[in-house]
Amino acid sequence: MPRFRNMIHGSIVLLASMLLCACPENAAPATALKATPPPTAAAILAKAQQAHGGAAALTAVTSLHVRSLLSRGVHGWESEVHFSLPGCFLQRIDTGDVVITHGCDGNVVWAALDGTLVPLSDAERATLQEQSLLLRPDFLVRFGDAAHYTISTSEGPPGLLHIQSRPRKGPGGPWRMSFDPLTGLLAAIILQPDSAGRTTELRFSDYRNAGLVKTPWLARWFHDGVETATNCVTTLEHSIAIDAGIYTAPVLAPPAIHEGTLSAAPTLRVTTQDWAQGAAALDDFLHRSGVERAGPMVAECMEGKITSMSLGITVLPEPFCGPLAEDAVMACLQPRSRHLRLLMTGKDMADILSRPHDLREEASRRGLTPLGPLRVVQWGTDFWILQLPLEN
Repeated sequence: MPRFRNMIHGSIVLLASMLLCACPENAAPATALKATPPPTAAAILAKAQQAHGGAAALTAVTSLHVRSLLSRGVHGWESEVHFSLPGCFLQRIDTGDVVITHGCDGNVVWAALDGTLVPLSDAERATLQEQSLLLRPDFLVRFGDAAHYTISTSEGPPGLLHIQSRPRKGPGGPWRMSFDPLTGLLAAIILQPDSAGRTTELRFSDYRNAGLVKTPWLARWFHDGVETATNCVTTLEHSIAIDAGIYTAPVLAPPAIHEGTLSAAPTLRVTTQDWAQGAAALDDFLHRSGVERAGPMVAECMEGKITSMSLGITVLPEPFCGPLAEDAVMACLQPRSRHLRLLMTGKDMADILSRPHDLREEASRRGLTPLGPLRVVQWGTDFWILQLPLEN
C-alpha cells in the first residue's frame, strides 16, 4: 500500500538611524535607539492565531469537508476529506487503480483498499494520527501553548520565524513550525521523522478566507528536502453536518471485483521471471538515476508465470553516465487503460500465482473484452491487486 507520509530559521533585524542637527556646533549628543528584541515563541504563536482568524473563530469550527486534487509527479488523483471534532477523520483517494481510504472513529485508526481493511503498523497509525491533527482548524489553539515551544535555530529557508516544540509522547510532537513574519500565517511544518528517519515537511500557501478562518488552498510535501507531492483544494466547507457512521471501519467482507482505469504515467520496466530479481533491478535503476518512485511494483503474468515487471515514477530519467542494463531496464510511457481488479491476500508472489482466479470469466460475464496479460500489483507485504487489462 502506498505510504503517503511525507522549516525554517529566520530573523528580523531592525536598523535605527541617529538624527543629527543641521549645524554640527549645535548638535545634541548622539543616542542610539534600543534594538527591538527578537520575537518570543509566545508572540509568534499569538500573532499566528490572530492571523488565522482568532482563537474564537478557530475553536468554533466543528467539522470540515474538503475536496482537492492530490498530485505526485505526473499522477493526479481526486481526494476527499471529512473531519469532525474531537478526532474523527476520513480520507478517500481515488487513483483509478484503487480507492485508498484512511479513517479514524475517534479512537481506532484504520485503512482500506477498495473497501477491504488492510493492516497498519504502529508507526503508520501514529503517522496518520499526527497528520490528522493538522486538519483541526483549532490546531494553533489546541497545540499552541507557548510553554511547549522555543525559538529554533535550525537551518532552513530564510525569511521565516521558526519555532520548535518540545517532545511529547505519541502523536503531536515534536514539530518545527515556520511563520511569515509579516502576515503571521503558518508557512511550513516539519513532522517527526518516520521509521526510516526521513523528515516530512509541509509548506502552505494560497491562503483564503473560509468564513472567519484563513485556510491554505495549497500544500506541498517535501521528503528530505525533495518535493514529492502537492494538494490543491477545490472546495472547502466548515461546520457542516457529517454522518458519524462514515468514520467507522468497513465490515470485513470477501473482496469484490471492481472496474477501474489506469492513468498514463512514466514507467520503468524490466524483463524478468523472478519477482525479487526484478524488484532489485528496478530499485537499482532508481538509485542510479535519482528518479522518485511514484507507484507500486507491478508484475505482468501469463500462464501463472511472471514475464516482466514495472514501476511507476514521477518523471522519465535524464541520460546519465554509468553502466546500465539497457536490455533489462528501460523507461517508457504506460498508456491509459481500463481494467478489472481484485484485491487478494497472500504470503508471496508464488502463493498469489498459485491461487485460482479467473478475471477473464468475470470480464466475459460483464461483456468486456480482455486485452493483454494479467497484472499483479503489490500494495503491501500481504496485499495484492490482480488486474486484467480491457479494451478501451
